[in-house]
Parts: sequence; C-alpha cells; structure tokens
Amino acid sequence: MRKRRGIPFEIEDLTLDCAPLSTIRRSTSCDRLKLDRKPPLQLTGVISRRIRLNINMKKFLTIPLLCALSFQARAQYVIPDTAVVALFQQWYPSLMTGNVLDTINSNSPFITVLNFENTNVTDLSGIQYFDSVTTIYITNSPVSYIPELPDSLEYLYCDNTQLASLPLLPSTLVSLQIQNSPLTGLPALPDAMIDLRINNCPITNLPMLPPYLDRLFCMNSQLTSLPALPDTMYYLHVPDNFLTTLPPLPSNLGVMSVSYTHLRAHETVLDLVCRLLLEKKKKLTYTDRS
Repeated sequence: MRKRRGIPFEIEDLTLDCAPLSTIRRSTSCDRLKLDRKPPLQLTGVISRRIRLNINMKKFLTIPLLCALSFQARAQYVIPDTAVVALFQQWYPSLMTGNVLDTINSNSPFITVLNFENTNVTDLSGIQYFDSVTTIYITNSPVSYIPELPDSLEYLYCDNTQLASLPLLPSTLVSLQIQNSPLTGLPALPDAMIDLRINNCPITNLPMLPPYLDRLFCMNSQLTSLPALPDTMYYLHVPDNFLTTLPPLPSNLGVMSVSYTHLRAHETVLDLVCRLLLEKKKKLTYTDRS
C-alpha cells in the first residue's frame, strides 16, 4: 500500500470494471475518486428505465387528479346574482352551499319549472345546470342576461323584462313568448317550434320561420317585412308594424290580422286582391284554438 498526498490506493490489487486505472484522477474535494468516462451501457439503461418509470408514475397520478379537479369544477358553480342565490336557497336549500350550486343534483327530474316572477333578478346564470327543466317563466323582473338554456327546455315565457337578446335556443323549444322587452332580434329558431309570439318589442326582422310553425304573433313592433310563411301556419297576427309587403300566404291559413296603413302604399295587384277579399269578408275573426 502506497500513500500519495493522503489518498490511499493499491496499484497491484486495484481493478475497475468501468474504467482503466489511467483514467482515475483525484477529486477536487480529495474525498472520492472521479471517472473521466460515462457509466457503462448497462447502467445507463437501468437509469433510463427508472426515469421513464418515474415519469409514467407521475402521469398516472396526475391524470386522475386533473379529472377529479375537472369533475369538482363541473359539480359546483358560483352563482353571481344575489337575487338568484336567495331564490335557490329558498326553493332548493339542499342544492346550495352559500352562493355555490350543486350542479350534479340540480338535474333532478322533479325540477321541471323555474318561475322568476316579480323578482329583482338581472342575471340568470346557473339555470343552465337544471337539465330537466321544461318551462321557464320570467315576468316583471329586470332580467337582462340569460345564459345557455337547458337542452330539455320546451317553453320560454318572458314578459316585462330588460332582455335585448337571447342565447342560442335549444332544439326542444316548442313555444317562445316575449312581450314588453327591448328585444331587437332573435337567434335561429328550432324546427320543433310551433308557437312564436313577440309583442311590444322593437324587433325589426324575423329569422327563417320553423317548418311546422302554427301561429305567429308579432304586434306593435317594427317589422318591415316577413320571412316565408310555412304551409302549416294557421294564425298570422302582425298588426301595428311597418309592413310594406306580404309573402305568399299559406293555404292552411285560417286567421290573419295585419295593418294596411303601410301595405296600401306599396301593395301589388296581388296584395290589392287579397286586401279586397279580406275587406269583403269584413275581416277574419281571431279565435284561439288552444
């Protein structure tokens, strides 16, 4: 055994599998031997497999965590309108924790109607999580914002609100009635709709009408024209507008009410014949079949 500057090593017996003796040099800290070459290929493979295993374990643990966080976010919703919070706490106390709505149990099949009548509600955010609701009433309330509507909705009634626009309407909607609101336009109407009533609103035009629409009421508004009327229409009630022309009338039409003040100034021969025939019959009488 020889000693050199305090580092013991034995020349005759020293053997290393990973490097020849000539590559051994003294560490700067003088407390270990350091090799001037990479570890053997076998050792590199072991290290690589361990690294990959650690990464896969992290992914395995991270994915369920992200799913849990996403599920928790979907399961709870913070309702921004304090008036809605107060109503839901009164109606559905088991679904509310403070201003947080349990959106998992809010799709109960027993909750089919939401009635916002004579309230102080302005923002209806939260109703989109009531997946079994078929009817929503909004009357005498300053509602100005409606979020995405439930896919199960069939009837939407709005009277005396502050609604200037509506969200995308669900494909299940059968009847839409809006009165005394600053509504200026409508989104696309679903094919399932059979009853459309927009009264006392400053709406200037209507979108394409659904193919099975039975009744159209739009009185005291600012319509200057009407879209094509479906063959299924029976009621057409559009007085007190600014209509200058009428589209071809469906053969199934049974009751019609229009104002001729503007039509007479722009009527074609066909319009004139139609008007004279109507005047000869004194006027088609409105009777509600519902």
